[in-house]
Amino acid sequence: MGNSVSKKLLWGGSAITVLFFAVMMYTSSYGNPAEYFKAKAEITKYIDQNYKDVLHLEGISYSSKMQGYIGRVTEKGDSRYKSYITYYGNTGHIEDDYHFRTKGSMEDHLRVAIATLVSASSGIPAEKLHLNPQIEIPPFKYKMSDKYNPAEPIRLDVSIAEKYASLDDFTRAAYSIIKSLHGSNLSFTKIELYSFTPEDGDKSYHIIVNEGEKISSLEDVKKLAYVKAWEKK
Repeated sequence: MGNSVSKKLLWGGSAITVLFFAVMMYTSSYGNPAEYFKAKAEITKYIDQNYKDVLHLEGISYSSKMQGYIGRVTEKGDSRYKSYITYYGNTGHIEDDYHFRTKGSMEDHLRVAIATLVSASSGIPAEKLHLNPQIEIPPFKYKMSDKYNPAEPIRLDVSIAEKYASLDDFTRAAYSIIKSLHGSNLSFTKIELYSFTPEDGDKSYHIIVNEGEKISSLEDVKKLAYVKAWEKK
């Protein structure tokens, strides 16, 4: 009798332990069941409203680190393009990583294209040009597989890894870059060029060209050139 009761208690305890770990594994992957289905509904609605003909929802998983539900998505036309739509149940906020990656993909394409253009026209090796093109594209207008649209304006930072002996030397190099950029089919809201001075790493030669400023000659660029002192951290 005693052995029978002990066995039942042992089996009962084992079953509870197995059930406990099963629940733990489930919640680590899907979170709270009610929250999971709420997240799935919200992510599905977001895709239907904004990317109905663009994205396919492959699945949803819970991230305890992010405290949110991550929807894995791929483009319907090309599954190589993958991203995430994340739903945060505690705030109801949706994070659109697909839009972020679409923007980043276009900026990467621009970085290569501008480096090639500038290097060819100015003679500055591409490896000495550190470019940071920034664009603000409207949400839901483009796909990750799309190429950059020249109609979208660019804010461009150009760091030249070259030690120019003087501000005039830097200005001449900057002028050739600006000419090549303004001669392209790209539109810029702002172009900022700089190169650190050879004698002081806390100073740089600097030129900023804002949208609408007319650059017709080297003299126009010289008026914009100055030496900038960087704050020491």
